[in-house]
Amino acid sequence: MHLTLAEAAIAQAEGRAADVAGTLAALTPELLEPDRIRLYSGWWLPALVDSHLDTGRLDDAATALAALERVPAAGSCLPVACAWLGGRLAAARGDLAAARRTFEAGLALPADGGEPAWYRTRLRHAHGRALVLAGHRADGRAALDAAADAYSRLGARPFLDRCLADLADATEPADLAAAPAGGGPPEILRRDRWAEELTDREREVTTLVGRGWTNPEIAAELFVSTKTVEYHLRNVYGKLGLAGRRALRDRVQSR
Repeated sequence: MHLTLAEAAIAQAEGRAADVAGTLAALTPELLEPDRIRLYSGWWLPALVDSHLDTGRLDDAATALAALERVPAAGSCLPVACAWLGGRLAAARGDLAAARRTFEAGLALPADGGEPAWYRTRLRHAHGRALVLAGHRADGRAALDAAADAYSRLGARPFLDRCLADLADATEPADLAAAPAGGGPPEILRRDRWAEELTDREREVTTLVGRGWTNPEIAAELFVSTKTVEYHLRNVYGKLGLAGRRALRDRVQSR
């Protein structure tokens, strides 16, 4: 059971969706005890639904999701997982309004029994993609940005890279041109509250830039990729209205 779950998790991280379903096919009563399969169904059914959705097998995804919804839930982990996957299924069927309602219901679920960080982050990612597809680009980028920050804190690099790619696709040249270029009124308006606008990870990156560290050095210190550091720096420049790295370093050192 545990080896099968581990192999499926590796395939999922590497983006081999068909292999996830193929690996989990071993979880049958003919090969394992039915009670054990049921006991761990809350672990493997979300991955199975996810893989079916990634490969376009929507009927199989719906069947597996129905099985997941029947699993007794203690806490908010499985309800959030069901909202994530139910929203994805609705989006795959073209009903973006239903997808949005399902995602938002999942985001509103309280953290009962502990925060289901992994499933909530996957939900935010899918929610952001659905918002962009529905034409709500600003809201979609905000959701993707929140998902990317969570992936970074979780150390989920393959999923972070996919989220950053979706975020790049959701950002049009006009959006970049609208970002403040530094100097003048924007800097004055933001001066007193600049640190409050940054996430915890953005503050860490900003602090190390102020010390003169390079992106590879920051990446090694924070156990993230250099691409992740670049992503956070772009966010920092936009939030603070700064033109680039030198302006950011000067700002930090002046404080």
